[in-house]
Amino acid sequence: MEDDPFAKRMCHGKFKEELVSRVCADSIAAARTLKGISQGALANAIGEKVHVINGIENCTARYVPAQISKLDKYFATKFPRGRKEGKCSREALMAGSDDLIVAEDVPLSRA
Repeated sequence: MEDDPFAKRMCHGKFKEELVSRVCADSIAAARTLKGISQGALANAIGEKVHVINGIENCTARYVPAQISKLDKYFATKFPRGRKEGKCSREALMAGSDDLIVAEDVPLSRA
């Protein structure tokens, strides 16, 4: 199975993956601790592995919209993605834009 070619961008001739933004990771971690569950229990509840949740909360995991959507559904909220509007278009990814991820102080939103 091939990875999504637009989830990666060129950087000095090498592919660089887009990672989960800090604002998204902090919001997910805050929601998890507010609910009082562990990373293992959250991973089990949404059908992912523990290292996926750990990576998302530490901003080391690749940005996978399906995983964030699972977390949105579990917490019944819409987490901020922390991505600039229009910067993750196909053209921006192909051009190798360096500012795909922008961390801003955005409070945990409730839908």
